[in-house]
Order: sequence, then C-alpha cells, then structure tokens
Amino acid sequence: MDPSRIEHIARGTYRVRDGSRFLACKLFDGPKAGERARTEGAAYTALATRGAPVPRLLAVDEPNAAVVREWASGPTLAQALCGEADRPAWEQVSAAWDALLAALDAWTDAMDPARVERAHSLRTSEIAPVAESVIASGLLQKEDPAWEAAAEEIRQLADTIGSAPMRTVPLDLNPGNVVLGSDGIVFVDLEAFGLDFAEWSLCKATMLPHNPTSGRAGQALLAGQGDAPRLDADSRRLAGALLLALADAAGLWRPEPAHPAGLKLVRQLCAQARNVPHLAAALV
Repeated sequence: MDPSRIEHIARGTYRVRDGSRFLACKLFDGPKAGERARTEGAAYTALATRGAPVPRLLAVDEPNAAVVREWASGPTLAQALCGEADRPAWEQVSAAWDALLAALDAWTDAMDPARVERAHSLRTSEIAPVAESVIASGLLQKEDPAWEAAAEEIRQLADTIGSAPMRTVPLDLNPGNVVLGSDGIVFVDLEAFGLDFAEWSLCKATMLPHNPTSGRAGQALLAGQGDAPRLDADSRRLAGALLLALADAAGLWRPEPAHPAGLKLVRQLCAQARNVPHLAAALV
C-alpha cells in the first residue's frame, strides 16, 4: 500500500485512506495480542447490534493481531478540553454514555450476582483510601476551623460514589477515546471491560489532569460551563469529579509534587456544588 495513504495517529493506531473513505487500523502487541484483537472486535460487533454509539467493525485479523473499523471523524474530547475544539454539553456526552452502558447491561445481568457483589466490595475498598489519602495530603488547612468538617465531606464523596450499583463499563476509556463526531459522540478503543461505578467511570473519561510542569490547571467537562447546573452534594457525578480533582491536585497518581494550579479545578467544582462549604473554606 502507498505509504502516503497511511497516517500514524497514536501507539498502534493508524488512519488509512481507502478511496474516498478513511479506516482505522489498530495493531496489538504484547501478551495475548491476537486474543485482545478478537475481544475488541467482538465488542464492537455486539455493541453496534444493540445500538451503542461505536464505529462499525470491518475486519478482525486475529493471527496478525489487528482490528479494522470505520474511522470516527471529529475532534476528541481531550482536544475539546484543551481548547482545540468546541466543548460539547455535558448532557450530550452523558446521553451517549448512557446509550453505551445500556448496551453493556446485558453482560452485567448475565453475571453471577456473587461476582457482582465481590466487585462492588473491591471497588469500594479502592475508592475509600483515595479519600483518606487526600485528607492526609496537605490540601486541607488543619488549623482551619472547618478542617474536620471538610474531611468528612471528602469521605462522603467516596461514600456517595460507592452507593451506586455495579455496571459493566469500558476500563480503558479516557477523553482521547471519546470522538465528537458531526453525527454524534462515538466511543473508540474499547479493548477492556469490567465492573465499576458508572458515574465514577464517566468522570474519569471526561477529565484531564493538571500539568505540574506548565502549571496548566486540570480540566473537567462538568466544570466551567456557563449553563452548568448547580449540583447537590449527593450527586454521584459531582462526587466523582470532586474526588478525582482532589486526588489529582494532591498528586496521588504521579511522582511530581502537588502544584497549586491543581486546586483551580477543585475550586471550580466547589463553586458549582451545593452543601460543600467546609471543603471550599479549608482548602490551602
């Protein structure tokens, strides 16, 4: 094939011009590469049959560990969050997410309830330590009278997230895999699935971390929209976004030290929230 018709997009993913149309070719490597290609291909087929917003699968080459699908045209949500494209409305992304999850619910329903319950306990036990790590990180001023109440509000965020039922979700979804197409939002690179909290997963898929090197503040689709509604403290999407923003500001998932720019997003989310006055007051 003419090399000029092939464009490298990301690790293992290429855009290929085939006449008047573009295709996405994803090459898998590492352990069980062929099996992973087959799994992703099967996921596209099953989800498309159920009306999920995913691109149409064209071919799976398991021996060569490759998947070929229609190219999803449009900027990614990551580009929109960085200001390189117009931001979509939260409701638009949320509706597409709901359609994807509705197509995946049949997988959850077919599972052993005991397995679902074990997954719920595991995910809850993973999120609670995030809240405690944030509290211990130094983001809250311990000398502030609101400190203890703010710490309880952070714990309540984790409790609110964990009050949701388990659902099957894409495990590797991020803003770079959410395409804002002219015909609607499309989810791509659906390689792995598992049980998790839906709102927590959606928040992870609609946020970008802050950049300690440049001082760039974190980004969240839920924050900064002029018409964004004020959210109740018990809203799971608020809880997910706030806890993730706090963890990011505290530097829990990176080797670099915390940077003051990380708190900008936390303050934005607090300004949109009801009933978290102690958290906002006690931030450094």
